[in-house]
Amino acid sequence: MTARLSGPGITSGCGGCRSCFTVQFSSTSLVVVLSTNSVPLLSVSVAVPRFATRQTMTSVHLNDKLSFGLLNAWLLCVPLILLSIFIAIFRKGVAKRMSNMTGYDVRQKFFTVAASLAPYPFMVLTFWTPFTPTIPLLVSGIAIYTIGVAALFITTYTFANAATNQLIVKGPYRLSRNPLYVSAALVFVGICLVTANPILFAIVIVLLILQHFMILAEEHICQMKYGTRYVEYSKTVPRYLAFI
Repeated sequence: MTARLSGPGITSGCGGCRSCFTVQFSSTSLVVVLSTNSVPLLSVSVAVPRFATRQTMTSVHLNDKLSFGLLNAWLLCVPLILLSIFIAIFRKGVAKRMSNMTGYDVRQKFFTVAASLAPYPFMVLTFWTPFTPTIPLLVSGIAIYTIGVAALFITTYTFANAATNQLIVKGPYRLSRNPLYVSAALVFVGICLVTANPILFAIVIVLLILQHFMILAEEHICQMKYGTRYVEYSKTVPRYLAFI
């Protein structure tokens, strides 16, 4: 369907020439024509972005093609990168606590190292992953991503300012025993939705599986370290969220 709109005549101050413009627009393009005395002088055609079409708003398109771009999904990884750099440089004690594997056996160390490295290929791949044109995925993905980033910063702040060698049970730790991992998972899932890239989805699935076994290792150490207090804490606070 194409619509047409003609603008009113404009009389110039020289020679009484009459100029007018015509606008033609459809679901795929926008054309503006400037003419004088019915003689076309200038014509400009602009393609309407795909995400603005009604079909795209109601259908889901998986994006399995990779294309490097400065405005790709890597931009959403910037807060994670900056937070990691800040902790590594200015809060080395916190970084040491986060990476502590004292008491782990070989199997537990394997899952912990693997889960810690898994986000890096994900973030590298986002340089070649453009955003999806599907509006529902964009909106839901940004919402989940925003919640995840906010929760991640709040949890990191709580962890960094908690007393060393004490069980943390305040702030986000009242809702989840592992709010850091839950927050990071929300961030990665949000990025997967805004890109609709099946490769990123696959990496996140592997990441979550590795992360689960890493969490089991951490909880085993916490139970040994804090004893009955941690057992009681685990009875009232879920491992992830709700009943999970």
